[in-house]
Formats: sequence, structure tokens, C-alpha cells
Amino acid sequence: MVVQEQFLISWKKSIGSIPESAQVIVAVSGGVDSMVLLHLVTQALPSSQIIVAHFDHQIRPSSGEVSRWVQKHCLALGISRILVGNRKGKKTSEEALRNERYEFLKKLQSETGAKHVFLAHHAHDQLETFLMRLLRGSGVDGLASMASKRGAFVRPLLKLSKSDLIDFAKIHGIPFCEDETNQETLFFRNQIRKELIPKLLELSARYGGERKFLERFGGLTEEIQEHRKENKRHARKWIADHVKESVVWHSVFRSDWMLLSGQIKKTTARILWKQFANETLETKELRLLEEAIQKQKTVVLSGGIKVIVSCGVIYFLTRQNQATMAQIKREGQLWDLFCHPGKKEKLKALLETVQAELRFLEPGDKFNQKKMKRRCLEQSIPLPERFLLPVIAKKDSRELIWYFPLSDVFLDCVNLPWAHRTPEPRKNSNITKQLDPVQF
Repeated sequence: MVVQEQFLISWKKSIGSIPESAQVIVAVSGGVDSMVLLHLVTQALPSSQIIVAHFDHQIRPSSGEVSRWVQKHCLALGISRILVGNRKGKKTSEEALRNERYEFLKKLQSETGAKHVFLAHHAHDQLETFLMRLLRGSGVDGLASMASKRGAFVRPLLKLSKSDLIDFAKIHGIPFCEDETNQETLFFRNQIRKELIPKLLELSARYGGERKFLERFGGLTEEIQEHRKENKRHARKWIADHVKESVVWHSVFRSDWMLLSGQIKKTTARILWKQFANETLETKELRLLEEAIQKQKTVVLSGGIKVIVSCGVIYFLTRQNQATMAQIKREGQLWDLFCHPGKKEKLKALLETVQAELRFLEPGDKFNQKKMKRRCLEQSIPLPERFLLPVIAKKDSRELIWYFPLSDVFLDCVNLPWAHRTPEPRKNSNITKQLDPVQF
């Protein structure tokens, strides 16, 4: 009864109790793993709470027969809700098939409101996943492999071996269909299953045999998963504490980023990319990101995220940020953007007095005969912020009489809402001489 006991332990640990009104989805391919899972779930829940999901990959000649067989068997068990999906895409790679199957299950879970989706992955599947990712060069996130529970998806058989499930099926007379594609070595997973794992299990005899080996391996993946969770917790807190968000970019001090450990940096970057564009940042792009930050360069990565490093600040610009920035520069709604509440009339009066206009900094602008490009460099104003910098210029002129954050009456009226840091105000004695201090 090892299988049933372990199933119930995993069930209790992962999901606890299920309300009588709740429904669950069981993903059933017809193979021994999913048929044993279906049997175990029917022992734990009434058939009225069970929905069976079957996905037909349509890559084997007998797939239609298997689909009909699964439906017939489920009806015999008293399960009336059997939902079948078919492959729609043309790609038949392992990754494409897995993604399409996963999207099918996610859609069903959303449409039916099912509380959980049960998957039949077992210890050998976990070992295959780990080895595939190890050979591909995955980092800690990848080597964590499959979690026993992630969102609505539950894998209650992860601690059981394939042989445990086969023996259980034989003892209880559970029928199943063997997938003939499992014997082919065209797929990478099948090569691992047929050629590498048997050798590992053979060698495991020196250290307690297959069962002990799989137990130790299961403990290892759980330890990696816990480490991964802790990294994510740390990264999310760091993001909340250090990343400043505005309508035109997200920004963080480069010095703060450089203090992060290597693994936390990777985790932080991946979380940011999920937030920015719901994209996964691959290992190659993580290296490009780190190089850009180290060398203070600009790079565009997954999801069209533009990374600019300038004057000790890292800027992340999403596609929406970039569109907003372009709109701001195009429409120039400066009064709404820059004026402190209640200061518009005062600012208009000031501009009339000195015959000037409020606008953005532009190429070629000068202040006291010195190019603003030079002043921005000297004052460490980061590149992305320079051309969204509010300035007061003589009308139809490149000559400025004020720019943020020079300390005078204009600073009382003008704000810079997206500055990563508030610069120290700088004195500007020239402009105050032109204004009547009594009037203002």
C-alpha cells in the first residue's frame, strides 16, 4: 500500500481538504501513471467532483483509439465530464507539445473553475527533467525541476517510482494504454529514459539501490526548491525596497544592484522581466544584462525591455514606458507634468516677466554660454533624464535662463516627477536679479 499511503501524504501536504462543492481536473493520457492517478483520486473524491482532461497530441496512429478508450473507461467509473483537446499547432517538438498541453489544462481550469489540476508526474519523470536541464546548462531555477504544487497544478505522485505505479496497477487491475512513442529515441526525454537512467539506476545499487537513490534525489530537488523560494522572497523584498517606478521607466542605483549576490541578481532580473513583460529571461540574456550593467552600456532584451545604464543609475524601459515617453515628448503636456499644484499662475507670470517658455531640454541648449551636455555630465544627470528635463528658455532660443534643479523661484513651481533621485538644488543668482522680489 506504499502508493496509496504516499498519495494521501502528498495530498494532505499539498492541498489539505477539498470542499464538497469544489471540482478538480485529472489529466489523463491513458498511460499507467495517469490511470493510477485517476484511480487514486476516485478513491478520495466522488465522481461528481472529478473532471477528466485528455489531450490528443495526434502524433501516433492510435491516438484516436486511445482518446475513445479513455472516455469509455471514465464513463464506466461514473465520471461524466470528460473534456478532450487536440493539438492545433504544427510543431511536434517536446517543448511545443508540452506547452500546448499545459495551455489546454490552464484554459480548462479557468473555464471550469476547478480548484486543482492533478498531474501524474512521478519520481522517474522528475529525474528525467533534472537530467535534461542539467545537460542543457540550466541554473538553480531549472534544476529545481517540478514542484509538488505550483498554483492550481498538483503532482501527488512525485515521490513514487514508475515501478511502484506499474505494480499498483497490476495488483488493483487498473487498465492502461502504453504510448508507443515512449519507446522511440527521437525525443530527448526518451533518450534520457532509455539510455541514461538505466545506467544510473544500475550504479545506484552500490548505495542502497533504486528506491534509496530516488529518495535522496527527491530530497535534493526539494532542497533546491526551498533555496529557490528563499531567493525569490529575498529578491521581491529587494525590488520593493530599491526599484523606483514611474510612467517613463523603472530605475535602481547601480551600486545597490552590484551588492547583490550572483544568484539573487539572476532571480531579481527574472522577476523584473515577468513583471515588465511576462517574459522569461534566459541565461544568455542574463549575461548580456550583467555585461551592460558592468560596462554601463545600453541593451535591449526579451519583451523589448530597454536597459540604459548612466551616471550610476540603471533604467528599465518597457514598451509601454517607451510609448509613454514618446507621447510626452510629442504632446509636451509640460504644465500638467511639471507644475506643482496651485503654482501654474505664478509660473505663467514668471515666464511673462522674463519673456521665456517652459520646455524640455533640447540638443544644443546652453546655460551661461556653456553647453548643457557638458553641464549634465558634470552634474551626473543620467542620460535618460536629460531630454525629459524641464528648462526655462528664452523664446525661440537655445539660451536657457533656468533648468531643474537650480535653486530660485522657478524651483518653487516646477517638479521632476520621474527623477530617480532628487538632485541637490544649485544656486542661480542671474535669474533672481531679473525679478521683482516684492512682486513674487
